[in-house]
Amino acid sequence: MDVSPNEGTLASVLVACGRLGVVRTGKAVHGWHLKREREMRLIVWNAVLGMYAKCEKLDLARRVFDGLLARDIVSWTVMLSGLVNCRRPSEALELFNEMQTSGVKPDKVVLSTVLSACASLGALESGRWVHEYIERKGIEWDVHVGTSLVDMYAKCGYLESSLSVFHKMPVKNVSSWNALINGFALHGHGREALEYFDRMVASGLRPNEVTFIIVLGACCHTGLVQEGLLLFESMKNVYNLSPWEEHYGCMVDLLGRAGLIQEAYGLIKVMPMTPDVFTWGALLSACQAHGRVDFSQQILRHVHELESSGSGVYVLLSNVFAVSDRWTDVKRVRGLLSEKGLRKEPGSSVIEVNGKTSEFIVGQKSHQDMDEICTMISILMKQIHLEGL
Repeated sequence: MDVSPNEGTLASVLVACGRLGVVRTGKAVHGWHLKREREMRLIVWNAVLGMYAKCEKLDLARRVFDGLLARDIVSWTVMLSGLVNCRRPSEALELFNEMQTSGVKPDKVVLSTVLSACASLGALESGRWVHEYIERKGIEWDVHVGTSLVDMYAKCGYLESSLSVFHKMPVKNVSSWNALINGFALHGHGREALEYFDRMVASGLRPNEVTFIIVLGACCHTGLVQEGLLLFESMKNVYNLSPWEEHYGCMVDLLGRAGLIQEAYGLIKVMPMTPDVFTWGALLSACQAHGRVDFSQQILRHVHELESSGSGVYVLLSNVFAVSDRWTDVKRVRGLLSEKGLRKEPGSSVIEVNGKTSEFIVGQKSHQDMDEICTMISILMKQIHLEGL
């Protein structure tokens, strides 16, 4: 540039860095400006914050956020969205509580973001509070707020509330229908999911790729094999949509759960892309459920295709061999796991008590209420023993 950049120039460049995910360039722009200006206006700080959040450098984003002398609604929105998008919903709810005490009033964008965090955690009470806040403040519903409410109630298992909100929405888009259909699918109501899929199509809305992931998943968990096959074909032939890897993974899972291992393996072989860990994992789970160790051996020959996979496939493969007492193969698979430097990710669960969410990880001993938790578990175990359960 042959002129000095102003705040608008810097903000635009930082937004570009965030969208491209080039954090090193973003850092360079950040540092370049700091060296030349003793003070930065909030528009630039918000752009820096957004760049780090988009690049998933949440620790750097939080450092910038905590160092701001003044914050506006944009600052809070960017930080909250970053936490939710990077799957740190508990921190997002904590930050939302800070926002409330700061005196900054949330807008529709913030409320939709917080509802997404509640949906991820199953934090029903927090989600209800947001819903009540929207009603109390007379905030006008738009399609984003309505869809976020539908999604939150659906993922928390309150399908009647989800349906009630859905029918009250003045305007619905494909995402709104997807949120509702996904709620039915998640909780094992496959027939209802397909019914609302048909209603969406009848309303004139065209399903997208995400819609088909949801309805194929519904078929998978309800054992609707023929319906799933027809939907997969209609996706390609009726709606002219190219299946993603996730769609093939759903079909492999659907066929595998039905015991059609050969058909599932045949579908993997004709996939136009390299199968990922989800697809192989679905087939391995089916092999384990139906005792098909022969196919497990064939899958072992494809280990070179799983170079970038996590530990899940190897653990599943090991379990399949262990069930059949094939300990030599178990040792071989565990050796591959060790060679790649992978380790099994510990399981975790999240619960909500009195409006506060807590996450528990397998083997964790550092929780602040661990003594009380262990005492209660001991009491419950004794009660189970006394009742002979």
